[in-house]
Amino acid sequence: HKLVSNLGYLGGTAALPLMAMARPLRALTWALGGGLLGHWVMSSVGGATPLWVGTAFAAAGGASLSVIRFRVRGVPLFLCAWLILGMGLLMALRFSAARYWVPFFAPAVLLALSHSPRWLTGLCIPASLGLGLALSADDLDLAVTQERAAIRAMDAGIGRISGHWGFQHHLEEAGWAPVEEDQALPPATWVAISKIAWPQLPSNSCWDFMEVLPLDDPNPGLRVLSHEAGANIHGSFIAGPPSARVYAPWSLAEDPMDQLTVRRTCP
Repeated sequence: HKLVSNLGYLGGTAALPLMAMARPLRALTWALGGGLLGHWVMSSVGGATPLWVGTAFAAAGGASLSVIRFRVRGVPLFLCAWLILGMGLLMALRFSAARYWVPFFAPAVLLALSHSPRWLTGLCIPASLGLGLALSADDLDLAVTQERAAIRAMDAGIGRISGHWGFQHHLEEAGWAPVEEDQALPPATWVAISKIAWPQLPSNSCWDFMEVLPLDDPNPGLRVLSHEAGANIHGSFIAGPPSARVYAPWSLAEDPMDQLTVRRTCP
């Protein structure tokens, strides 16, 4: 799963799969290998990402890795070693995420540039810039949605936080405190839960009030995190319960960006 999700993050960049097509036979061969690996892993261990989407991203990642050459010397050898080492280090991490690729994108791009014609490089620049800006805009929507969820939770007064990221940050600034996993909370305690922000749930089973509020995507379409599409640019799992494996760094979706649950323990 981790290997295929890392291939997906590498293939999710607009530039690398396109520049790899400067050598189409080699790129398509590696893409076939990546796609077959992705299809086999997803069929074996499952996940929230649709099979064809995860397979496509894995194939794009395979094409991106086709820039690796084994019979080279000098700078190309150094760049290949850098890229292979990076892939190994990413496999050693607890989970994968697109941001962990940042130190290792450079050798892949430089290797691709060494044989990419100028017209293809010129095509990749606006494609990569456009995709990057679109993903950044959606990530901003995600951050704003986390703030919206926190502000709505503050209507309850002061309570406990079940979740992380910006949701936790904004509520802590308002005087709320985090919940510990399986913690028993005192009576009449408010708890605010963000579905996407890896909530840690208390052990209480008695609640006298609960409100569930979906928070819609202000700009539906391209998404960096979606339960419906099984996409998450920030990690190879998506929060639950239950959590699920994902293989796509981004996708197209219209489901709510988050779901806020506000509830109170019994008196």
